[in-house]
Amino acid sequence: MKPFLNAAKLVLTPLAPIHLSTGEDFEPTNYVIHESVLHAFDLARVRLSPEQGRELLQLASEGNLGRIHGFLRRHRTVFLGASHIHIPVSDGVQKKYVDSLGKAVQVESDGKSVLNRNFIQRAIFCAADGLPYVPGSGVKGAMRTAWLEALNKNRKDPKPVNAREASAWENQVLQGSFHTSPLRLLKLADFMPDSADIDRKIVFARNFKKNPVPVKGTLTAQGRGPSTRVEVILPGQYRAFISEGVIIDPGTRVQSGMSPIRPDLSSLARHCNNYSKKRFEKEVAMLRKNGYGDEPWLQRLEQLLSDIRGRLDSNRAFLVRLGRYGDAETKTVAPLAQIRIMGARGQPPRFQAESTTVWLAAEDDESKRGLLPFGWALVEIDPQEDCPVLRAWCERERQDRPDMGAVREKMSRERERIYAEHARFGAGRMEAAAVPSQRD
Repeated sequence: MKPFLNAAKLVLTPLAPIHLSTGEDFEPTNYVIHESVLHAFDLARVRLSPEQGRELLQLASEGNLGRIHGFLRRHRTVFLGASHIHIPVSDGVQKKYVDSLGKAVQVESDGKSVLNRNFIQRAIFCAADGLPYVPGSGVKGAMRTAWLEALNKNRKDPKPVNAREASAWENQVLQGSFHTSPLRLLKLADFMPDSADIDRKIVFARNFKKNPVPVKGTLTAQGRGPSTRVEVILPGQYRAFISEGVIIDPGTRVQSGMSPIRPDLSSLARHCNNYSKKRFEKEVAMLRKNGYGDEPWLQRLEQLLSDIRGRLDSNRAFLVRLGRYGDAETKTVAPLAQIRIMGARGQPPRFQAESTTVWLAAEDDESKRGLLPFGWALVEIDPQEDCPVLRAWCERERQDRPDMGAVREKMSRERERIYAEHARFGAGRMEAAAVPSQRD
């Protein structure tokens, strides 16, 4: 008799910067950047001196965000001691932050203020420990798209033209609706961090044209939109996230109308690899054509995928793309993609099979060299042994990263020092109150 539940351990290794958005931001009044590290704090919990508290209240009553920003920088020692999140930032992010300190709120041509540039999109995190994790729903969604493309391969259905037709088409391909879809038999737990820390960084997400376009009479491939600052999970963390995948085999206990199609992890891994491999190769070719990509990094990643080809071909591991800022083509079923392309101001959007721009992770918002694609990750199924090639690649990618454990320890000592000073300050006020005045 087949088991009702077939479970497998899944481990995930980031291969590129991954940004999974929470919809929350690090706000410029809730962090300071010092020595290339962002230190975030809860402003309501910061222990300010009476003079500092009065100054901050005055600035808040004036509504002058620029001066509040400068206040945080001037008294950064206090805020560093109160910080509870510490994330490295790129040199470009730090420079932009320092350049904006204490300045008046200036509104730029796109309607955004200088200070608004200092909002940083957070990664998805666990409230208990503040560490980022990878939702199982994100990986399942990638598997679903790859499976749909595989099932659609030889179909001759009319191309869906709207959301309703797309939903009906998907039901036909999977031979089941929402309640009877075979995907309901696949359960993926969230991929939780396997260590007390996860390498993160604040970088720029920058938009570039895939093909040159005329700008003021000159052909250029660089996007003209403003860059965005984002928190990313860094690549090169060996099996950093762990999940469990469960396939339910209902056997004869199939409800009426349930799809006869059955998922299994090995087949889904094969579909993911078939789906992702060609898209990865196409993106790398585009990056090289435009001179965007970090060529040494691209070569190392290509070599890694070649070295672990046995694991990929045997469906023991698969390549996926996750999170925001990945190409739309890596999240849609070909040839059914209907990607919304925004037109010029006042013009309606159009729809086409491929996007015209690409988002890339950058250390600064000026150079168009040395950029990395977002979102690529490797998922292994029930790994029974170490993978020396993958481990060596990860160790190479992690070289020269700061020791964040030492940073946290330093901030902890600073917090204890500040608390001790406040305790002495409070004791001094009590002693002064106990001494009789001359008037008495």
